[in-house]
Amino acid sequence: MARLPQQSDERNGKNRTTVSAIPPSTAIKPAPEAEGASLSSVSAIQLEGGGMQHDGVRRICPHVAIDTRAGSGYVSNQIRTSKYTMWNFLPIGLYLAFRLSTNFYFLIIAVLQSMSVISPLGPMTAIFPLVLVVCISLLREAIEDRNRWLSDRKSNLKPTRVWRQGQVLDVVWEHIQVGDVLLVRDKETFAADGIVLSSSDENGACLIDTSNLDGEANLKPRSGLACTAISRFPDAVQPSSGHLPRFTVQCEPPDVDMYKFTGMLELAKEVHALDEQQFIPRGSTLKNTKWVVIVVVYTGHETKMMKNAKEPHHKLSHVDGILNRAVVFIFVAQVTLCAVGSVCHKLWAAPFESAIMDKQAGVESVSGVLTFLSFVVLLNT
Repeated sequence: MARLPQQSDERNGKNRTTVSAIPPSTAIKPAPEAEGASLSSVSAIQLEGGGMQHDGVRRICPHVAIDTRAGSGYVSNQIRTSKYTMWNFLPIGLYLAFRLSTNFYFLIIAVLQSMSVISPLGPMTAIFPLVLVVCISLLREAIEDRNRWLSDRKSNLKPTRVWRQGQVLDVVWEHIQVGDVLLVRDKETFAADGIVLSSSDENGACLIDTSNLDGEANLKPRSGLACTAISRFPDAVQPSSGHLPRFTVQCEPPDVDMYKFTGMLELAKEVHALDEQQFIPRGSTLKNTKWVVIVVVYTGHETKMMKNAKEPHHKLSHVDGILNRAVVFIFVAQVTLCAVGSVCHKLWAAPFESAIMDKQAGVESVSGVLTFLSFVVLLNT
């Protein structure tokens, strides 16, 4: 096998060795079982189920059977951005509704107005308006979350082509696993984070559009390594025209940095460095390239896109914040006025009460509470 001579890197003061590309015959020919067992890293990965993460390094062995890789412990490629499930929607929805001071205030008033001893109103008259407002709020939350669920479902059920067991199969996105080899055509979106192996370009180069991820309209170039670019991977016209060589990928654990990737690819007992020029994030689109083949390194919520996505949370708008403060101020003022009114009522009624009845234990305190609550209902209306 011919090798290129060592090149000296004057800037870093270090020698850098460039490994020549292996001949096409070596890259295309499937390696026998004994040959794969000679690599300690590949052997370890096979024993661990086709993939593992140890000492901060993720090791991926694409040629291991799909059933074996399924037990590797990596997350699935299914994503979920909705806030609720069928079981937690009602309790969380009610909590969010009554987190607003306005709804909580009118809940207290509705309970007081339902007490016949202090209010002439019937229970339905007091509670119905509040129930109507809360139901409308829950309905709005349900519609918005259902739209998020439908968007997730549409994304999870998109089909893509996966190279498995010597043939190209149509597989939905949510069933893609770490170590799968994907065949992506022009103008199609990448289903997971991966590294470029080969493309329709003889040098393994391709262009991707990342405007959905970072808003940049310029196309970004990506390219595979020389040792994989010359391999005849399946193209869009004749899927059975190529063979998948045995190789192992080692890379760093998933992180949020969209423009950083470090790893290495081990093929035919030779190690090749990987960087961001080989990395393609989920959500980007292939442009001006007939097809490209990638190997999946991150899936689902471990992809760069999902790592940078904000967790769905429940926030109050600026108007809601103003209303909350206004209701608190009104409630404090109302309690103060009710307390003053109760004291004045007690002072005014004291001579009459002492003249017509003997005070019994506890009656005076209960009468004071009822008077205070009556003022609350009166001032509210």
